[in-house]
Amino acid sequence: MWSGLGYYSRARRLHEGAQKVVNEFSGEMPRTADEMQKTLPGVGRYTARAIASIAFGEVIFTISFAAVFITHNRTSIQGACSHRRVATLFDRNAEWLTGT
Repeated sequence: MWSGLGYYSRARRLHEGAQKVVNEFSGEMPRTADEMQKTLPGVGRYTARAIASIAFGEVIFTISFAAVFITHNRTSIQGACSHRRVATLFDRNAEWLTGT
């Protein structure tokens, strides 16, 4: 039923990341979104930023791809531009607005 949706792959990569935290980082999570994204398998941009913001108080903007998708499809953002490009545009504007 769940085959082909990527859930098993994601679960394997998150498990690898958890093992890495235990075995290589002595059970201590990296404390910044940048460190998490670079060092932990299965942790992407959104997840790393959400964890760093909530758990460690890092002042960083993040937006889910669901919000990007809705905004991209419901606003005047036109053209053959990918959701990733729209997310990057949002990130840059948010960083400019918040000074982060």
